[in-house]
Amino acid sequence: MKTTKSSILSSLSLKSEKLPIKIQIECDDVYHITFKEIIEIFTYLKGSRKIEWIDKNGNIKESSSIIKNIFILFLDAFFYFLILLKVHFYLIKIKKIKKHDLKPKEIKDILFIRTDHWFNVYSGGSVGHLKGVIDGFRKLGYKTNIISSDYLYGIDRVKDFYLLSPKYSICKNIPDIPELIYNFQIYSFIKKNWRLFNPSFIYQRYSKGNFVSLLLKRKFQVPFICEYNGSLSWISKKWYGHKVFHEKLINNIELLNLKYSDIIVVVSEEMKEELLQKGIDERKILVNPNGVDINVYSPNIDGSEIKQKYNLSNSQVLIGFIGTFGKWHGAEVLTEAFGMLLRENPNLKESLFLILIGDGITMSEVKQKINQYNIEKNVILTGQIPQSMGPKYLSICDILVSPHIPTPDGTKFFGSPTKLFEYMAMGKPIIASNLNQIGRILENEVTAILTKPGDPYSIKDAILKLINNKELCDFIAKNAREKVISEYTWEKNVSRVIEKFKEIIKN
Repeated sequence: MKTTKSSILSSLSLKSEKLPIKIQIECDDVYHITFKEIIEIFTYLKGSRKIEWIDKNGNIKESSSIIKNIFILFLDAFFYFLILLKVHFYLIKIKKIKKHDLKPKEIKDILFIRTDHWFNVYSGGSVGHLKGVIDGFRKLGYKTNIISSDYLYGIDRVKDFYLLSPKYSICKNIPDIPELIYNFQIYSFIKKNWRLFNPSFIYQRYSKGNFVSLLLKRKFQVPFICEYNGSLSWISKKWYGHKVFHEKLINNIELLNLKYSDIIVVVSEEMKEELLQKGIDERKILVNPNGVDINVYSPNIDGSEIKQKYNLSNSQVLIGFIGTFGKWHGAEVLTEAFGMLLRENPNLKESLFLILIGDGITMSEVKQKINQYNIEKNVILTGQIPQSMGPKYLSICDILVSPHIPTPDGTKFFGSPTKLFEYMAMGKPIIASNLNQIGRILENEVTAILTKPGDPYSIKDAILKLINNKELCDFIAKNAREKVISEYTWEKNVSRVIEKFKEIIKN
């Protein structure tokens, strides 16, 4: 009998009273068994009288567990096609949404829906954004009910907060299916409790494969504001190297959200241009950059405990970066620029330091640059920190850097990094890439030193320029703080949403 190579975790042993039969499966669990192997197993099951499952440690499981797991596998296959059929049925219904008149009425309650399937994340730009928008609505006096797939950092878990954790009883290991199933779970909950919410409008941060707000719009004729942060299938492929499994379906759902929402909120002109290319009505697109809480991020923050933690003195100059070490964020480029600067100016090694706050997929490249330039003693890697500690870490920095780099395929940078507004609010001199949306928010040598994107030489020169010009540092810091107060608070962010909503209703 043919025996395949040993598996990672276990082996499947099938024993007959007449003839011992042994099969070794190269998989982690039953969900990863190939169709050919399943046929093979059933063939042996048919001819065996007594069957046992024996794992690599010699533990014996009854044959019923094998049959049960195989049954679950086929049951998942059945439900997989059933779910896809159900999804397509609802999408057809969504396409029949009739244009309805939005009647002018007083805005009272808002239903905020968060459906992302990433959990236990308590720091980062997206976390700050979610909290900022919700706080902004509430500070303006609007009751905001929140329905979320996970707890949200900094948001009161009692006041108008409804945690609706996704339930994965079936198809939990099939890509994209849990996100699709969640639509039915959350729709059922909201529909049953609609009288409790009865919102003036729904505000949802769009997530992969989600169409629940469209179902609610169709059912209750309620306006839907969609916050759109880019094509999620594109992000999966370009940022993380993962192709979306049900790409055609996911892209179709994304397009339906854009087509049938009443307002689409984007953070940049570049994102608006992308939507226009997709045929979206320009009148319903609101370009609304990110914001900041100017009371949380302030020049008055005391970071002395952080300085003590890393044995830093007031005489030392600290260059700072906070955020994700991602493919667009340029932490490795900043590290190289810093290394080049110290190599060319060894006299600065005793006084100049770099603190990188955060973590991510490019950390290995950052460490490689640190070793390459032999600057281990001058670089502090904090790792990921709680969101609440961000202001204290930023407060100890003398210069803050946002070194975003262009995408390899030439796609325009469409983001609005929250770190920019946090930097501005801290009243610190800023160095930032002159990259699309960033260049629109900041003005060179007025609110920041703008550098060539992805160019360590440009960043190096900018650092040297600032550490040798205190007057310029003070000028930039003052202007940046004033600008963020006048234009980029979260209250102003959501005010623009409310004004756009009133405009849509009026017209």
